[in-house]
Formats: sequence, structure tokens, C-alpha cells
Amino acid sequence: MSAIVGLALSQPGRGLIFATNFAYHATAAFTSMYYPETVYEKISAQGKIEPGSIDMIKYLGINNLSTATMCLIRLYYLYQTERPSSTTEAYLDVISLAPLVAIHLTSMLTTYFSTARTGRWTLGHGLDWVTLSNTALSIVDITALAGRLLTLY
Repeated sequence: MSAIVGLALSQPGRGLIFATNFAYHATAAFTSMYYPETVYEKISAQGKIEPGSIDMIKYLGINNLSTATMCLIRLYYLYQTERPSSTTEAYLDVISLAPLVAIHLTSMLTTYFSTARTGRWTLGHGLDWVTLSNTALSIVDITALAGRLLTLY
């Protein structure tokens, strides 16, 4: 097993993965819910705010709360003094990492192959923080999930 996968499977590595995912989703939730106009202006190539778009940005921000909460719960149980068996721990990681992989991977692929082509959004053009974050988190989460699945089977 490579050193990177080994790091991703260690307790500090998994803690870092879930803490990073928590920070990303909590920040996205907070900024989208409390500063939707700013978020819209940063991601819109048109620069003008369209009717209903602010409500959509707030809605998307609220959706990030569930993911942030899941990461926080996993972090809590990752550092409990009474540890579950290694198999149970692996299953908890798989259950927590699978939705993260789905979220970041679909967001990344949508950004690269759909959103960037419309010309309506700044996402996917250059090095914007959403595109970079989703790409990096996709790679890290997939690595950890694949490593965890390999340890189970």
C-alpha cells in the first residue's frame, strides 16, 4: 500500500480528511446562507443578480449543513476513547466517505463538463476556489474510500 493511502487510513489522516471536509462544507453553508449576494457575484459571469437566484444560493448553503454535520459526527466518533473494532471503524469510514465522494465528484465533473461550457458561471474557468476545492477533496476522499474498501475485502 502506498504511503499516501497509508496516511489517509491512519487515524490522524482520517481526522484531517473529515476536518477539512467539515471546514469546507461549514464555510460554504455559512457564506451561502448569510452572504448569498456575494457568493452569486463571485460565481456569476454576468455580474448581475437574477430574481430567485439568491434563494437558490441560500438553499444550496443549507444543503451543505447536513454534510458538515456528518463530518463533525464522524470526527467525534473517530476520537472517542472507547474505540470500536477495526472492522466497525472501517464501515463507519465507508459510510461517511461514500457521500463525500459522491458530492465532490459530481460537483467537480459538473463544473468541468457542463457548467464551464455554458459561459454563465465563472466556475471551471481558471483556478476558482470551488473548482480547486472540489477537485482536491474528490481526490483525497476517493483515495481514502478506496483504501478503506481494500482493507475490508
